[in-house]
Amino acid sequence: PEYLVLYERLHGTRPPEPPPKDLPFLLELPLYWKNVGKNPRIQEFHDHWLVRPKITNLIYRMALHTSENSCPKVQRVKRVEDSVLWCKYINWKKELARQLEISKMDRCTPPNELDGNSSSGHVLTGEILAEHDGVEAISLENMVAGLNELLLWHGTSREAAAAIANDGFVLNNNALHGRRFGNGVYLAEDLRKSLSYCKEADGVKYVLLCRAVCGEMFYTEQQTHRDAPERAREQGRQSV
Repeated sequence: PEYLVLYERLHGTRPPEPPPKDLPFLLELPLYWKNVGKNPRIQEFHDHWLVRPKITNLIYRMALHTSENSCPKVQRVKRVEDSVLWCKYINWKKELARQLEISKMDRCTPPNELDGNSSSGHVLTGEILAEHDGVEAISLENMVAGLNELLLWHGTSREAAAAIANDGFVLNNNALHGRRFGNGVYLAEDLRKSLSYCKEADGVKYVLLCRAVCGEMFYTEQQTHRDAPERAREQGRQSV
């Protein structure tokens, strides 16, 4: 769509009121999706599309930026367009926004403010998108910084990557990895960390670049903190 038209029904002589300048326009689907014209709540789709070379190059630059230029070659990038997963994701965003409103909070504490030094600690994937035009690959307009919505990596096996792309993340209490901070989905801004959890298949490693709404974060500097999820829940936080 080229334009978004807002209208309201006026009664009597009441004059129209312009919308607030900070009104967030959250489109139902990202503009670059091939299914952008569909309503994901009533029209199901489950597609994985190979992206264009221009987008592959952007993902490669993001990978370089988040791995201190030690990233291996990016061979292929697929975009997941799944109506069921998208609706679950949007529902969680709306619920978290509702919780913030009830708590009378303007925003969640951003990652760079967690340690008391706001001049550092910005998420690496956000930095590279700010430097390059990523609108064709990532709809930044749909990402809500106030909810700590971030782009993060998840390294895994080929089979697990395919399962996650089809069904989303499923918590496994018997997982071999990802237990230093309790049970949960482990995501990283540093690609090198995610690559260390990959299992090669025919010389190829598989990594997911995920949208994640982290909400309020429980901050810890411990090397191992297995009860962190419990401590986070006690403090009303959504991630560690």
